[in-house]
Amino acid sequence: MASSFFSTPTSTYFETLYAAERSLLDSIPWGDSTYTLVDVPISFGGDSNNHIHTIVATHPNEETESEIKEPTYPIVLWHGFAQSAGSWWRCIPGLAKAHAKQGKVYALDWIGVGGSSRPKWTAGDDPKLAEEWFVESLEHWRIHQGYEKIHLVAHSLSALIATRYAEKYPNRLET
Repeated sequence: MASSFFSTPTSTYFETLYAAERSLLDSIPWGDSTYTLVDVPISFGGDSNNHIHTIVATHPNEETESEIKEPTYPIVLWHGFAQSAGSWWRCIPGLAKAHAKQGKVYALDWIGVGGSSRPKWTAGDDPKLAEEWFVESLEHWRIHQGYEKIHLVAHSLSALIATRYAEKYPNRLET
């Protein structure tokens, strides 16, 4: 992979990125759903100062937690190559509304992309190590969020990595 793909962006880069992302998300009708942008801290690659940039979408649930009998799992959206979490912008509000009784909807930037941190690339040119690098970052995100399982929706290159995640962590996926 090109070194510029994982270059260390400046604070101005992140400010510009977050402003553009908010502008995009604010331009669509959310109805009763809402979103927040968070940087979820993860310990990754031996460094506890990493994070995965995440769009969190919620919709009011009219049932109380005591009325919900089934376990709830979030939908996690993983973008494709050369994209970001914001690429799911048209889908997020509708998914949040449809999934209100089951939990939140998250759209993640890959580690090393978009608003996520840029840890040192350790996979070299080895495709298996590259898959593992991304799989482990998602697993660290899931653990930090405290979810037993997730519904993982992946697009493009993320579908390949999601398949590897499913092979390695089948007990962590509801769908």
